[in-house]
Amino acid sequence: ASAYLKVGAAPQAFVVLVFAEHNQLKWIGADKNMVATQHGRIVKTQGFGEDITYVDNLQYDPLTLGLLKASTPMTWKSRVEWAQVFRGGYDMTSVFQARGKETIKILDTSRELLRFDEQVTVPALNASYINSYWLDPTNGSVVQSQQHMGPDMALVAFTVLKPYAQ
Repeated sequence: ASAYLKVGAAPQAFVVLVFAEHNQLKWIGADKNMVATQHGRIVKTQGFGEDITYVDNLQYDPLTLGLLKASTPMTWKSRVEWAQVFRGGYDMTSVFQARGKETIKILDTSRELLRFDEQVTVPALNASYINSYWLDPTNGSVVQSQQHMGPDMALVAFTVLKPYAQ
C-alpha cells in the first residue's frame, strides 16, 4: 500500500504502509515522519512538530461507521490532543455534508469520487475549519482527503495510490 502525503508548505512525499494494527494504518516516508489513519481520518502524526497525539471517540466517527450508509449520523463529537502547539486536548464537534460527485485525477487516471466536507468546530478556541474527503462510491473508502491537523494548523493532503488490502 502506498500514498502521497503533503503537510503544509512541505513538498509532497511518497509514503508506504508499514503497520496495519488496531484498525489503524501507519504510513512512513523517507524522512521517517509517520502518519496514522483510521478509515481515512488522520489520528496520529509524528515528526511534524505540531503532532496529533490522540483522537477520542473514533468508534462513533462517521468515517468509521461509513459515510455512505443512510444510518450513519452526520455529526460527531471528539477530543483531540496535540504534542506541542496547544499542549492538551480540546473538545470538537464535526458536521458532515455530502457535496456530490467530483472527478479527481490520481496517477493520470480520472476517478469519479463522492466528496464530503466536515465542518469542525472547537468551541473553547472559538475556531472552526473544514476538512474534505473523497470517497470511492463502490465501497465508501477514503481515496483522498484534505485535513487540518487542528485549528490554525497545517493542512494535510493525503491521496491513496495503492489501497491496503487485508
